[in-house]
Amino acid sequence: MGKRKPCILIIDNDDAIATALELRLGSLGYQCILVSDGQQGLEVFSMGGIDLVITDLNMPGIDGPEVIQTLRQNSRVPIIAITGYSREYRRDMELLDVVVLRKPFPISAIIDLVEAELIMNGKPAAI
Repeated sequence: MGKRKPCILIIDNDDAIATALELRLGSLGYQCILVSDGQQGLEVFSMGGIDLVITDLNMPGIDGPEVIQTLRQNSRVPIIAITGYSREYRRDMELLDVVVLRKPFPISAIIDLVEAELIMNGKPAAI
């Protein structure tokens, strides 16, 4: 029986970004689950099996910082936050052990971060 592919939860209300991440990470062997808002993200995460979370910070409803604070109450899952804002959230995210990647970013940057975060947390990278 083969090893389970790492599962990445992508939370972003921008369909183009979420789909691009899913296609690229999926092509590298990662299993991706896309949701378009924080509430859905928390529901999916609560079902288990998520190895890493990529979340936008600025979303309507439950935004990225609230998602992250909720996840950090019970989990040390690696989290990569993506945002168009340069400094607004940086200090808070550092305190919550979250990597922040500013949009626009090259896809190679997020791939490198995903692989580094998974390896640092004892999960094998997909490739």
